[in-house]
Amino acid sequence: MIEHPIEGDYRNWILNAFRQTTLFAVLDAATMEQMTQFCRLVELEAGEYLTREGDASDNFYVILIGEALVTATDQVTGEQLELERIAQHESVGELGMLLQSQRSATVRCTKQTYVVVFDRGGFDYLLDSMPGFARQLSRQLAGRLTTANDRREFPVASAELVDAVEGELVAALPDALIRAQRVFPL
Repeated sequence: MIEHPIEGDYRNWILNAFRQTTLFAVLDAATMEQMTQFCRLVELEAGEYLTREGDASDNFYVILIGEALVTATDQVTGEQLELERIAQHESVGELGMLLQSQRSATVRCTKQTYVVVFDRGGFDYLLDSMPGFARQLSRQLAGRLTTANDRREFPVASAELVDAVEGELVAALPDALIRAQRVFPL
């Protein structure tokens, strides 16, 4: 991991990337210029980690160039699941920052990647001082939730399992409830 100073060509590059990043595109040029005071520019090689599942959520990242793979541990099987790939001009880490929680996923660079890093103070400044940022962040997180729900696979229960569970549920109901509510096992 190499940190670069945000000046000269790097500063111009970051400002150009901010204009192309959905999260920041709603902000005016002066605001974007001000944002450079609250971030760092970091270069990572393929295989380096931005976050690890379970770590503290202390940074928010915007990928300028490169790509990162997001994975999480399946709580049932322990298997690593690929959730998504974060590409150029996309962000990651904002949910953990908002919730002030541990990281829910691991993010690893798949190739040489340049990211802008906002720490807690910078992220809070963006939320508190730039309503356009907060509104766009809300839209982005809602979009991710919708996409995740659309991709989610729900298990299909067999007829035998439904019959077994149904019998257990009916057996668990008190007789008084069945009589009072007119609930009859079929």
